[in-house]
Amino acid sequence: PFQITNTGNLDSTFELRSTFNAELWSGTIQDDVGNAITSIFMEKGTSTDLSLSISAEQQATPGQISVEIRATRTSGNVVGDTTLNRLINVPIYRDSNLEVDYSSPYFSTDESGLPVVVGYANGEEKMLRMTLFNNGNDEESFNITVANNFPIYYRQTGATVDNVESPLLNEWGGTWSFFLNLPMPLGLPEGFYDVIVTATNVNDPSLSVSEVVSIEVKKTASVHVETDISDQSYIPGDLAQSMTFEVTNNGNIQDTFEMSLNLPQGMNAQFTNLVDGSKTVPINSGASYNVTVEFSFVEGTSADLNMVIIAKSLFDETVIASGGSTYSVGSTNQLLKILPSQLVIIDDFENEVTLEVTVRNQYSTAQSVSMDIGAGNSSSWFQSRIDSNDRQFVLGTGDDSIRVITVTFQVTESTLMTLDQPTFDSEITLYARSDTVAEVAQSEIQVQLRKIIIETNDDQGSSFDLAGAAMWFGFVLVMVAGIVIAIRILKNVEDEDDEYANWGQEGYQDSITATYQSVISAPTVPSGPPATLPSSMPPQSAPPASVPSSMPPQSALPAQSAPSAPSQPSGPPLPATGLPAGWTMAQWGAYGAQWLEQNEQQ
Repeated sequence: PFQITNTGNLDSTFELRSTFNAELWSGTIQDDVGNAITSIFMEKGTSTDLSLSISAEQQATPGQISVEIRATRTSGNVVGDTTLNRLINVPIYRDSNLEVDYSSPYFSTDESGLPVVVGYANGEEKMLRMTLFNNGNDEESFNITVANNFPIYYRQTGATVDNVESPLLNEWGGTWSFFLNLPMPLGLPEGFYDVIVTATNVNDPSLSVSEVVSIEVKKTASVHVETDISDQSYIPGDLAQSMTFEVTNNGNIQDTFEMSLNLPQGMNAQFTNLVDGSKTVPINSGASYNVTVEFSFVEGTSADLNMVIIAKSLFDETVIASGGSTYSVGSTNQLLKILPSQLVIIDDFENEVTLEVTVRNQYSTAQSVSMDIGAGNSSSWFQSRIDSNDRQFVLGTGDDSIRVITVTFQVTESTLMTLDQPTFDSEITLYARSDTVAEVAQSEIQVQLRKIIIETNDDQGSSFDLAGAAMWFGFVLVMVAGIVIAIRILKNVEDEDDEYANWGQEGYQDSITATYQSVISAPTVPSGPPATLPSSMPPQSAPPASVPSSMPPQSALPAQSAPSAPSQPSGPPLPATGLPAGWTMAQWGAYGAQWLEQNEQQ
């Protein structure tokens, strides 16, 4: 409101208007009843109350606006202007709004029809777009805070925003979008939760706006299998070893997991502590269970092998996780090397065979080395071992980078005698394992066994037959010698007795018969007794059935009508041991000289 007075001495008409120093501002002058007027007639000395109705800019910014009201006299010869200036103060107007993008696929509706984020506590983050509006007449910035009613363990990480302070937002509808991150942490119990996002005006902390996001967490299965990188090297064909791997139930319910293995070629492995061979015990939410795997490597394998351990939830079979380990198996001969060695020949079972092998350090620093032998099938034929002083040692660098070790081989007599072929080829693998770095050097050592030639059973039988034949040949010689001796004796008798020189054949035979018909034939005297037979004469009554040591006694000659036998000769003197066993005095008298002659030669 304002008042206008005609201070002149004439009645006059005044034209009224208003002007502003800012665009989009306007004013309307009204009379005392609210009618808009542009001019007024006033008598001299009178006053009138008027008002100025101001229309401000729709999105006016805070500050002061100057307005000028001008009254101009338009009647009479005197022209004049009168002005009235006023300042209009535009206050700061603060207003804001926060919205959630409910078009996100994460949203569903609850039983009341209200929007709710539905998800699982599986660690799969959900991001919700939110927008902040500045509806005030001045630039503003806001602080963003997030609160939730998750269990304490999950409260700090259960919901976050990327930025905790907005940029400066323009007046009258300036916007800023950001994301509410819902990590859906592993193990978050099932249930309904609220996440409250608040935007607080930085210039006036008493002003804030909030938005509540409802979340439903369902029953969730989740599992983690430990991954471990082995820092040692393994010898193929060595004894089985074992490792444990942690299986963690990251779900929000108790669960059991079915375990399986994915093995590379050249590796053998199995679980040793599972229920029914393939299942873990029930594991509570957030707890873990160590599964034990026993493994070994096939001879000849040399590579980095990756064993994969797979766990599958029995509550939700779509939930699968894997872990495992990588193993360095065999040799690359890069950091440690066994120099090639010569062929080992074993043809003696009485003495051990030794081989010297050189091991060389090719690493930049010293290494602790352990030696081992992979015997394979060779252990069925021979034994091999490393000298006790060479089983573990340290290889330095430079002049100390080489070590000569001794390998000893031993074989049994029966092995060399029973080889199917004249030679048998086999091999062993010598390993040098570094205890400093993941490296194993290996070298194949060729071994040849050579057969010992011996007499077989057939050969022994042949030898026995030859010996028997030789013995009978000896008997024949003795018999021939006996006949020759007998003839010579008879010839000597004929020469000495001239009186019988003219006897005929019949007289000679009669004489012999008459003289010796009562004397039993002498035993055959061999030139040398067989090695297996006694030198003495066996008794006549029981001669050996198989090979007699002497000829059996001949039957007496048939009785003839001859004159009485002459008196029996006395014969040679008996030996000191007496009459040989089985002999009679009559035989001794006839053949004792032969016996004495032959036994004296022996």
